[in-house]
Amino acid sequence: MELQDIQEGVLTDLLFNHSQVETIALSSRQLEGRNVTDVFKHLSIKSDIKFTSPEDDIFNECHAVFLCTPHGKSMNISKNFLKKKIKVIDLSADFRLKEVEGFWEKMV
Repeated sequence: MELQDIQEGVLTDLLFNHSQVETIALSSRQLEGRNVTDVFKHLSIKSDIKFTSPEDDIFNECHAVFLCTPHGKSMNISKNFLKKKIKVIDLSADFRLKEVEGFWEKMV
C-alpha cells in the first residue's frame, strides 16, 4: 500500500467518525463505482458510499474538500473550488511553503 493510499484511508476514517461531518463524498477516476469499504478494508466504518467522478455535482455543495492527488495536480483542481469559496485542504506538496521562517511566529 502506498503512502498516499494510507493517508486517504486514515483521512476517510477520521471524517466518517467525526461528529461534525455531515456528508462525505469520495472521488476517484480509477475507483469510480467501487464501494469505499472494499478499497479501504481496514476502516472502522460500515458504509455503502461509492467512489464517484471528480466532476460530480455534489462537490459544488461542499463546505470543504480534501485533495489527495499526486503532486502537481491539486494546484489546478483547487482553482475551481476556491472560486466557489469552498475551502481546500491539500495533502500533496503543491501548496507547501518554501520558507517556513517567515510564517512560523504567526502559526504559533
